Amino acid sequence: MQAIIASHLDRQSVAIGISHSGSSKDIVEALRLSKIGSATTICVTNFAASPIVEASDIALFTKSDETKHSILGMSSRIAQLTIFDAIYTYIVIHSDKAARGAIYNTEVALQNKKY
Repeated sequence: MQAIIASHLDRQSVAIGISHSGSSKDIVEALRLSKIGSATTICVTNFAASPIVEASDIALFTKSDETKHSILGMSSRIAQLTIFDAIYTYIVIHSDKAARGAIYNTEVALQNKKY
């Protein structure tokens, strides 16, 4: 699915690849396919010297010693989520009134889903 979607991206698109090791073949290949259509590519990884960085226009780095302990990692996921939370917060703060209103309306609509 990643490859199919990536092959349809264009210069107005942004593709984000997330890989702690930076060496996940499917993710790197999806970013490479995204670049064919001139999409901007961004990666989130722990390792600067990795294939995902080479396939990306913008690289965001985490700092986690996950690979020393387990390939399934938790601390690397927390580091990656922190980056996405920061990006989301930036976008919300810099969005226009209509975008902030849409976020507020979504929060209101979901309130009755909680006890």
